[in-house]
Amino acid sequence: MNKIASIPDCPPLNHQLENAFTSVSGHQPGDPGKGVARITEAVTHTGYAKDMEAPVRMVVDKDAFDRTGNRSLEWTGKDKLGRSG
Repeated sequence: MNKIASIPDCPPLNHQLENAFTSVSGHQPGDPGKGVARITEAVTHTGYAKDMEAPVRMVVDKDAFDRTGNRSLEWTGKDKLGRSG
């Protein structure tokens, strides 16, 4: 159990939260390695981001990509891949 984050007066709550966090830890959707690669490419202007400006905001996974809709284009004048619209 994470003693730092536990609440001394609430052992049942601590136990429930610890079980919940443990059950999802390492099972989140997406591929963290791909996310890190895309961020690295954006910052170093390599891979997909070659010859592009580093984005101020970056959508990294499909769920976030789906939720943002066309807002990226509305906010920046560029689509989700950094292309001018």
